[in-house]
Amino acid sequence: MAQTLSDTPRPRILLITRNLPPLRGGMERLNLHMAQALAEWSDLTVIGPAGCGPFLPAQCQVIEVPVRPLSSFLLRSLRAAWRRAGQPIDIALAGSGLTVISVKLAAWRAGARSVAYVHGLDLLAPHWLYRAVWLPTLRRLDHALTNSTNTADIAARTGVAGGRITVIHPGVTLPDANDDPTDAFRTQHQLGRRPLLLSVGRLTARKGLAEFIRHALPSIKQHHPEVVLVVIGDEAPDALTGAGTGGRAALQALAAELGLSANLRLLGPCNDDTLSQAYFAADVHVFPVRDMPGDVEGFGMVAIEAAAHGLPTVAFAVGGVPDAVSPGRSGHLVQPGDYAGFAQRTCELLAAGRDTPLRASAREFAANFRWQRFGERLRTTLAETVDPPVADADNVRRGHAVLDLTSRNAKARKIEALLGLTPTGRPLRLLEVGTGSGGIAHYFGTHPSLRCEVDAVDVTDSRQIHDGYRFTRVDDVQLPFPDGHFDVVISNHVIEHVGDSSAQRRHLAELRRVLRPDGVGYLAMPNRWQIVEPHYRLAFLSWLPHTWRTPYLRLRKRGSHYDCRPLTVAQVEALLREAGFGYAQQLGRALRLTFELERPRALAYRAAFRWLPESLYVTLRRAFPTLIYTMTPVASGPGEAPSSVTDSNRTTRVG
Repeated sequence: MAQTLSDTPRPRILLITRNLPPLRGGMERLNLHMAQALAEWSDLTVIGPAGCGPFLPAQCQVIEVPVRPLSSFLLRSLRAAWRRAGQPIDIALAGSGLTVISVKLAAWRAGARSVAYVHGLDLLAPHWLYRAVWLPTLRRLDHALTNSTNTADIAARTGVAGGRITVIHPGVTLPDANDDPTDAFRTQHQLGRRPLLLSVGRLTARKGLAEFIRHALPSIKQHHPEVVLVVIGDEAPDALTGAGTGGRAALQALAAELGLSANLRLLGPCNDDTLSQAYFAADVHVFPVRDMPGDVEGFGMVAIEAAAHGLPTVAFAVGGVPDAVSPGRSGHLVQPGDYAGFAQRTCELLAAGRDTPLRASAREFAANFRWQRFGERLRTTLAETVDPPVADADNVRRGHAVLDLTSRNAKARKIEALLGLTPTGRPLRLLEVGTGSGGIAHYFGTHPSLRCEVDAVDVTDSRQIHDGYRFTRVDDVQLPFPDGHFDVVISNHVIEHVGDSSAQRRHLAELRRVLRPDGVGYLAMPNRWQIVEPHYRLAFLSWLPHTWRTPYLRLRKRGSHYDCRPLTVAQVEALLREAGFGYAQQLGRALRLTFELERPRALAYRAAFRWLPESLYVTLRRAFPTLIYTMTPVASGPGEAPSSVTDSNRTTRVG
C-alpha cells in the first residue's frame, strides 16, 4: 500500500527544464510553481536556464545552463544530468518533453523513476528528429503528467508512458477582487470607457488573431463602433526551427487593410502586474485559438487567469481549451471556425456590461485551479509514482474518447447523411451512447434545420462542449430511458469498450429496447482483423488471442492492460441478429462521404472510390479497418444479411 505524504521520507528529485524565469510565458510560470511545490516536500535539484537561480526557492540546488543555442542547452543539460545522477535520486522529472532524454538517461543511471510534464506540442511537434528520438523516449517514461484532458488523450494514443498518465491542470494566483486597477490601466493606455477586448498570448498562427480580426472584429465593430482589441504578447520563434516571427507587422497590416487600425492596440509583452491590470480593465477576454493539425492548444492558461480576475472568456472549443472555460460559468465555448457565433457571444457579453453574473461565477470557477491544489496533486502523484498503490487492472477500464471537436463535427455530418435524416413535423429524439467530447451530441442538438431533442450518456465525463443536449453519466450498458423512447440511436466506437461478449449483447439489446419500432440506429466499431489496432497503434494487436494482448501491450511499452474487444464481421452481425436488428453495411457509402465532406478534391476519391460499386465493398467488408452499419428494429426473426440489403440509400423521416 502507498504511504501518505506525511509518513514518507523526503524524496530526492531532479527537475530538468528549459522553461523557467527569467524567460517569460505560461510554461515558465508552470515550471516555477512546480519547483516551489516540490521544494517544500523534497530534496530538489533543478537544471535550468541561466539566470533561473534567483527565482527558485533557496533550499534548491540549482545548476544553470545557457539557454541558447538550443543544441547547446540540450547537450549541457544532458551532461549535467548525467553527473547529478551519480548521486542518489528517486525521481527524474522533465518540465516539458524537450528535456525528456536527459531525464530518461539520469533515471537509468540512478535507478530512479522517470516522469515528464507533457504539453500538446510535446506530442505533435513535426520536426523529424524530434519524432524519431524524443517520442520513443516519451513512450518509455514511467509516468506522464499532462495539462489537460485533451493532451492526456493525445498522449494515450501516442503510447506515452505506456498509458500511465495523470492530468494535473496548471494553477492560478487569485488576485484580490477589491484591488481593481481598472482606471489606472485604461488611463495609462488612453482607452477611456471604450469596450475593451483582451487577447493574451504569443503571436503564433495557432492563436488565431489574424482570422479573428478578419472574420469577427468587423461584425463586433458594427454593434460596438468604439470597441478596441488590446493584444498582450510577443513574437514566438519556434524552438526547433526558429520560424514564427513577423506576426506583429502582419496584424497591423491586416487591421489597416480592413480599416480597423483604430480598433487594435498591440502592447507587446508585459510584466505580471501590468497583465493583472489588463485583465481587470477588460470587458471580454477573446481566445480564438485555431484547430491546426500538428499544433494544439494544450490547455488555455490565460482563460483561467482571466476568470480569476472576473473576466469572462469567449473561445473556440479546440484542444485543451474546454478544460479552461466552463460554459455559462466562466464564459462561452463556440464551435471551431464559427466566427459569426464567436462575434455574437462577444457582443452579448459587451451588451451585458460589467455587472454580468459571469464575473462572480468566473472567479468561483478559477478558485478550483489555485496553485496550492496544483502542488498537492503534483506531490501526491509523484509519491504514488515512487510507491504505486495496488490496483486490479482487470477491473479498471480506461477511456478512449476522441476529444477533438473538428473530427466529431465531421463524423456527425457523416452519420446524418448515412441515416438520411431530414426535418419532420416533430422533434427527433436522439440518443448518443459514449458521447466522449460531446461534439456529436452538440452537432445534432444545435442543428440549424433538424429539430432534435438529444440525450447523451457515457461512463466518464470527458465533454468539451456542453450546449444543446442533456448528459447522463452511467455505470454500465444499462440505459436510464423507457422502452421505445428514441427515434435515432448512435453507438460510435463504443461496443468494443463495454466488456466481454455478454456485455456487448446487453449493449445492443439496450439500444434495441429504447429505439422506436420505426426508428433507426448507427453502429461503428473497429474490425478485429485490421492491421494496426487504433487505440494503441500496434500492428496485429487485435489479431492475438485475448489473453495474449495485455502481455504484448506491456512488452511494447504501450500500456499495462488491454481493455478492448474488437469484433469480426461475423461476430457483430450475429449479435445484431440476436438483438433483433435488421442492418445494412455502409462501408462504401461511409468512405465516399468521408471524401465528399472532408476532401472532395482528393485524387483517390475522384479517380477510384467515387466510382467503385457497393457490391465490391460488401465483398471486401471483412478486410475493412472500420465496420459501419445502419440498423432498424425487426418485429421478429433474424436481421438481413448485408448482401441482401437494398435500402441503404433511403431517406429517413421519423414521425
